[in-house]
Amino acid sequence: MSRVFKNNINRNLSIFALVAIIISGLGFPPLLTKAQSLSNLNTSSSSSSINQNVKFTNLHNKALKEIDKRVKNINDVLVRIPDLKKISDEQKHFIIISLNSEITLLQTLKTKIFSDQQFDQLTKDVKSLVTEYKTYSIILTDSYLTITVDRITEANFKIQDLSEKLNILILKEKNSGKDITNLDKLNNDLMLRIKNTNTQINNSLTVILSIKIQDYFNSKTQLIITKEEIKQAFTNLKESREYIKQITNELESMKQKENLPLKTIITPSSTSSSSNTSTSFLSR
Repeated sequence: MSRVFKNNINRNLSIFALVAIIISGLGFPPLLTKAQSLSNLNTSSSSSSINQNVKFTNLHNKALKEIDKRVKNINDVLVRIPDLKKISDEQKHFIIISLNSEITLLQTLKTKIFSDQQFDQLTKDVKSLVTEYKTYSIILTDSYLTITVDRITEANFKIQDLSEKLNILILKEKNSGKDITNLDKLNNDLMLRIKNTNTQINNSLTVILSIKIQDYFNSKTQLIITKEEIKQAFTNLKESREYIKQITNELESMKQKENLPLKTIITPSSTSSSSNTSTSFLSR
């Protein structure tokens, strides 16, 4: 196979680097229960071994730090939303409004906590981070999952585009009288992975966009299942990539037997956009 052909395939598949990072869990906020969430900020005042003023200061500082962390995480997501390609402008608008509203609420709470003078009032305000402010409950979780589905959809589209071009070469080999039994099997397996990925990401997006903020704790199990389905979609993507490599290698082997170079079917200009897109994603 020509070096240009291989290089361009690698460029088209480079988006997997980004998807791998997202799926690894680095971007997913934990799906916490109310009790687990509160354990991160100890609001107990029963211990007599610690000076009350010290406890007040520690809780006060931890609460402010937690709010700052949540606002930063939301802002990190906000800058990604406009670039999403596989959801509607209306859906983007809803996500952006939800995230900005959460930032406003958190900043208001931060001002209140900053001015708290009594331990009981501080404790009440800190607990409200879980009972009233849903940053890690649904808004941020939904946003991360939506971004992940969008990236997987784009990667799967590029895989499908490559498979269609390779299928043209397979048909040419068949028409020339070559035995393409193994190529047919690989291609069928590839098309099945592409189809499964499409089904999984469409199902996931439907669930993600249907869950309402107030229903989060009732929908926690559903979100966990959806996250696992997204991971399975990523597994199908990885398998699709391997099938493309196998098909490409077998086509190259056929051409080598004839001492002919495999025709380049992907031009540099057709892959430059993919390469730039992947690089821009990774740089965020």
